[in-house]
Amino acid sequence: MRDYYQRMLTEVRAARQEGLTLEQTIQRLTVRKEFPAFHDPPPGYWGMQRRNVQNLWRILDQEEQPPKAERSRD
Repeated sequence: MRDYYQRMLTEVRAARQEGLTLEQTIQRLTVRKEFPAFHDPPPGYWGMQRRNVQNLWRILDQEEQPPKAERSRD
C-alpha cells in the first residue's frame, strides 16, 4: 500500500507540474494501462481511485499554501 500511495503522490505531483487539471490527472491515473495488475479490479475500484487522486490533489494544495502570518498584537 505504501508503494502504491508513494507512486500516486509522485504521479499527481508530476501532473500538477505539467499544468494538468485535477480532472485530467484523474483521467490519466485511472486508465487501465497505468495499473496493469488490476485486470479485473473489485467493484467500485475506479471510484475509489478517483477519490484517492482527489485527496492527494487536496493535500498538495494545502502544502503549497503559504503559511498564514501571525497577527501582531500592537
